[in-house]
Amino acid sequence: MMSKLPIYEQVAEKIKLDIVKGKLNPGDQLLSVRAMAVEEGVNPNTIAKSYQLLEREGVIVAMPNKGNFVSEDVNKLNQVQKQDMLDELTKMVKDIMKLGVSKDELVEVIRGVANDA
Repeated sequence: MMSKLPIYEQVAEKIKLDIVKGKLNPGDQLLSVRAMAVEEGVNPNTIAKSYQLLEREGVIVAMPNKGNFVSEDVNKLNQVQKQDMLDELTKMVKDIMKLGVSKDELVEVIRGVANDA
């Protein structure tokens, strides 16, 4: 994982992406902290911190003595998906503008797409 984000945030983002892509579904159990640490090649404390972050965000639910599960709160998961898509769009807009596309051209394209939706 090459990123400026701390590793625990990178792991949390990867889990969110797995949810958005449907690899993880509402109610699915996540790997144990130790198993995830082995899979990701990081310290278990890093995974624990990732899981805590995701729990604070409402993306996962920790059940004592049972494990961590993807939230069944569809609104929260939709929010995660929406934010992920907006982040991707932001990156694309920046890349497109570097190629010389004007702000007016971008706005025109977005309006056209929105009107067709």
